[in-house]
Amino acid sequence: MKDKSRVFLNSIIVFASTILENIIFFIINIIIARYLSIEHFGEYSTALGYAAFFSTLSNIGINIALIRSINLYPDKKKENFSAAFILRCIISVLIYTIMSVSLIFTNYSYELITLTLIMGVFRIGNEFLSSFYYSFDAEEKFVLSSGSRIAFSISFLILTTAVALFHGSLFHFVYVRLWLVIVFVIILIATSGRFISFRIPYKSIYSFFIESIPFGISSILTVIYQRISIIILSLIHGSIYSGIFSNGFVFFTTLFFIPWNLVRPLTPYLYKVSYKDNSQKFQFAFDIYSKYLAVISFYFMTGALLYGKEVIYLFFGNKYHDSIIILQIASIGIPFIFTIAPTIITSFDKQPV
Repeated sequence: MKDKSRVFLNSIIVFASTILENIIFFIINIIIARYLSIEHFGEYSTALGYAAFFSTLSNIGINIALIRSINLYPDKKKENFSAAFILRCIISVLIYTIMSVSLIFTNYSYELITLTLIMGVFRIGNEFLSSFYYSFDAEEKFVLSSGSRIAFSISFLILTTAVALFHGSLFHFVYVRLWLVIVFVIILIATSGRFISFRIPYKSIYSFFIESIPFGISSILTVIYQRISIIILSLIHGSIYSGIFSNGFVFFTTLFFIPWNLVRPLTPYLYKVSYKDNSQKFQFAFDIYSKYLAVISFYFMTGALLYGKEVIYLFFGNKYHDSIIILQIASIGIPFIFTIAPTIITSFDKQPV
């Protein structure tokens, strides 16, 4: 298969599966928001936002650095995957400890703190899952990574629906996700055991950590502007407003998947291409994807501005009327996140830039 055809096919697979995955998670969010009271959903959103903020910091660019290392150093795949896995374990324990201690200084209730601690476990578990997905992507096994993601999201939808049908509590929604993450982590570790070295690769850990720092800085900044708002809001005004903000802002953060997944197959492909010998491939990718992303982002922004009220009422009900203005304001930022520039810079291996 020709390079352009392979990249296009992989893009279709990734994009289609990610749309399905995000639709499923969006439906899950709707089920939980409609099932719970506005107060309990506010607690759920606050705990999830707090846990997501800290757990995502445990990434520090490990995933994208893993794609880079597997493609640039294929003979050291096992060592680099093991280095990434060990770093993930060390940093996850550190981040979870920091998150736990930080809760002491909040004005959260005992129930909210307990929710956050539980969610912190499965959010970090999700980050472990993402490392396996990215290792599949690095080898252009997009069907495998997409299939794993879809299987997880469908399982989560079934369990969430079951909790609602059997009149479960707020904590039941949290516990089913916790056990689901644990099961998937065990399955992926068992199936990917051949990539894990039982001998600790000290040199690989150090070099991998140094190479992941530029990716990590970018990742941390992204987490801050995506997640910090809910934490600040809950500390100032209480958890009830976190749910209102979350339901308006969720459309904006959900749309992040579109530019990233459209260009996701490009990263492992362009890492294998020499810019000096094939600069036209980089230019072609930049031109085509920039045009597509610009057009798509314009329609999303316009739709959110014009039909924000109808969207919020349709999915979440009129009790979340205050989420409308959040959605409309956030939509103005959509065109600025629909860009291929970071992917091109990364594929040049100039991530410090």
